[in-house]
Amino acid sequence: MFGFTETALIGAKSVIQKRGLRIPLDVSICCVSGTTLCTLVHPTITAVEQPVEQMAIEACRLLMQNIAGSDKPVEDVVLRGEIVERESTINH
Repeated sequence: MFGFTETALIGAKSVIQKRGLRIPLDVSICCVSGTTLCTLVHPTITAVEQPVEQMAIEACRLLMQNIAGSDKPVEDVVLRGEIVERESTINH
């Protein structure tokens, strides 16, 4: 199961476990927004963690460029997230 936030997956995890399914043996779970909350539950939740610091740096750079009145065209910035495998996936 893949979810956007760990809070949504914690709710799903509870239902999965109440139904007698085992994580990760029967169902693996992973989320996109990996925060500390992923490590505070059992099993811990695998997450695609975003490069928050790099995102902030790029956002400030683009904002300052815009404020300075740069004539540069709109710029797409692509940053790579990192998969942090934890107990909620079978490959852990």
